[in-house]
Amino acid sequence: MKRLLSLVLSLALLLAVYAPAIAENASDYPDVDLSTPETITMYHVGNDLTDWMSVSAKVNELLQQKINTTVEFVHISFADFIANYTLYCASPDIDIIYTADWCNYGENARAGAFKALDDTFLKTYMSKTYEAMPASAWAEIKINNTIYTVPRDYSEVVVPSLILTRQSWLDKVGFKAEDITSWDKLDEFMYAIAESEKGTGVYPINCQGFWPSHHCLLNPKYNLGQAGSSSTGIWYFYDLKKDPAAMEDLVWFGDTPEFKDYCLKMAEYYKKGVYPSDVISNESTLEDNFTAGTSIINFSGISLTMTYMTQFDDLVPLYITMDDTTRTYRDRYMRYGNSFPYLSNKTERAAVALDMMMNDPEINMLLVYGFEGEHYILNDDGTYSNGPANDRYTTDQMIFSMQRLGNPALKVENETLAAWKKTAEERVNDSLPTIGFSYDSSKYAAEASVISALWTEYQWTLGFGLFGDNTEAMVEQFRADVHAAGIDKITEDFMAQLAVYLGK
Repeated sequence: MKRLLSLVLSLALLLAVYAPAIAENASDYPDVDLSTPETITMYHVGNDLTDWMSVSAKVNELLQQKINTTVEFVHISFADFIANYTLYCASPDIDIIYTADWCNYGENARAGAFKALDDTFLKTYMSKTYEAMPASAWAEIKINNTIYTVPRDYSEVVVPSLILTRQSWLDKVGFKAEDITSWDKLDEFMYAIAESEKGTGVYPINCQGFWPSHHCLLNPKYNLGQAGSSSTGIWYFYDLKKDPAAMEDLVWFGDTPEFKDYCLKMAEYYKKGVYPSDVISNESTLEDNFTAGTSIINFSGISLTMTYMTQFDDLVPLYITMDDTTRTYRDRYMRYGNSFPYLSNKTERAAVALDMMMNDPEINMLLVYGFEGEHYILNDDGTYSNGPANDRYTTDQMIFSMQRLGNPALKVENETLAAWKKTAEERVNDSLPTIGFSYDSSKYAAEASVISALWTEYQWTLGFGLFGDNTEAMVEQFRADVHAAGIDKITEDFMAQLAVYLGK
């Protein structure tokens, strides 16, 4: 009896503590019953960082207090997301799922994988997001004039990645950073490392088997913009240096000389030992291998570069992805978002939880930045600096789809990195014709499905140079197969839809 009484008193005390907070937050959701505890499941892409468990525990403590909800976060590797995304979307046990163009947001939305969201739903269950989101962001992510995902609420300038190495590796093969000022010089450095480290388990680029080499090595090298979905093979190139850019400049990527040149270069890389011979089956990420010292190259943004600078005293950024003619661009709102799988029966509570995670300052800062004083430091000027434990919870590396306009910007204290960022922001090409455009392939669904399967078959083998001396013939075979599958009809349809989108 005493035990029962103690349990009742404990429950009463818990309710007394949480009830005011729940009541306070209920005012934001007056038509939502938050009185019953609920657990929802959220799938996101990536691998857990060291301090993820402690950060997510604090997030759930706040969510339980404020909206009586617990989120079970599940992080999935990029490889598994690519392989199993359709299955995840069809699961009734998943309530929120990360989405992006690279995992076929548009195609999955049209196929009925996600719940459709209208203004009434958003105002009821995501009132904070509805108020904060720019109208252009909602317009950009609509499929057939319907919303199927909740994007981030800002559009950032895409700063070209830095190529990172370490002074110890440069010294080992007699290279100087100031001499590596071009892609050709980078090749010379990597080939020297490959020869020096043969048989040691160290490689110039030791990446996972689903590493998107075309994003890291093709687009930056030729300063190319991209339209369409690179995960389906229905995507087009345009030259970012051309301003204004026009839809007439778009060319299906497989037909471009740049693509063939890239494939031949990847074959050369593979032959020279830049990648491991079993790269296609490698599951260890480039970032993990760089940290472990088994990859001498990494591709990184400024935030992660600054983290590495605190981790490695001899870190050396190589500034070769932006020359005097390089132009940058403003990213889409729909770089990534979060959707509600159609079969979930907890969508309303999941939407409230997502609304809080995106907009409650304390919860959002935890998810994006971690613990203040440990993982990040807020500065008096409103910016943030990396904290002493930033490598244990690196900013924007966990639930990065929670980035929002109100988040503080990184204080770039390194003068060279600051100049790099400033240069990128000054060179934005705002004339790109496809920002916000999403192609509807339903008219040629069968052809699009075949092309997607062909790209799945070819992209990793060509992207890692596995065809060797037969690469040029396989590029021609890929082109022939895709044209036979109907890429010309799809291109015509793509351009017609784009013209309507642009009001032409």
